[in-house]
Amino acid sequence: MSSFFTRNNHPKIVGLVQAIGEIEEDSYFLSPNVSMFDLMEEKRPRSLFLSDEDFDIKVLKYIKGDFPDVKLIWFKGDKEIEDDSIFDLVVSLNDNKADTFCGYLVNDIENVNGKPHKRFDCDFVYFNFEEDQEALSKRIQWLNIVGEKYRLKIYGKKIDSYYYLGIPEDGHYKDILASTKAQIMFDDVWLYTAIYNNVTPLSFRKNKERSNEFSNINELMDACEGVMSDRFQVQGECQTYSEFVKEKMGAIL
Repeated sequence: MSSFFTRNNHPKIVGLVQAIGEIEEDSYFLSPNVSMFDLMEEKRPRSLFLSDEDFDIKVLKYIKGDFPDVKLIWFKGDKEIEDDSIFDLVVSLNDNKADTFCGYLVNDIENVNGKPHKRFDCDFVYFNFEEDQEALSKRIQWLNIVGEKYRLKIYGKKIDSYYYLGIPEDGHYKDILASTKAQIMFDDVWLYTAIYNNVTPLSFRKNKERSNEFSNINELMDACEGVMSDRFQVQGECQTYSEFVKEKMGAIL
């Protein structure tokens, strides 16, 4: 028997799919426009991991009636249904609820347990995955100001900055994190990974609430100064995706 996963690039889903893939040998992604009825008849999967766009609740009720042993896991985004009891597990991607939220999770397969390396040593690091240069223009201005005062290194997709060093190999990201004091970020994709690696995340927020957050260049520079003077350090109870899978999905898998 096998498991089938949603085709979705949400970072939490990707982390869970990779962690489950390490445990489950027979794991596959759902084909585009797949018929759930045909899938169940032909493959008889053990479990289905679905995101909002993958299911019609009426169809799932028919499937659960015909195949009562199949385990249904919902990666819940913005979709609302009256009764989610048909699912064996609901993993909320948005709401911070103790029984459904993923919490501080990090992909332990790729980006943890790195070793400091002189080649990557720096005060601050920024990973760029944005391709739109117009969207990057303000970020580049702020990053260059940081780089003028501190040791900044930028990796990822091409960025027009003196501090850009190219695209690292996949296995080097964890060593880069182990070689820096803080990570500057304009979204939360790397937030939990930074915390898990004991790297202070400096996060952009339109409405700044915490000392490690910034909404303008002055607040970013103040946060950088705080990192360099050990004025603050972000801490959190982190859990890897593999640990979450074993804890929450052990019975399902």
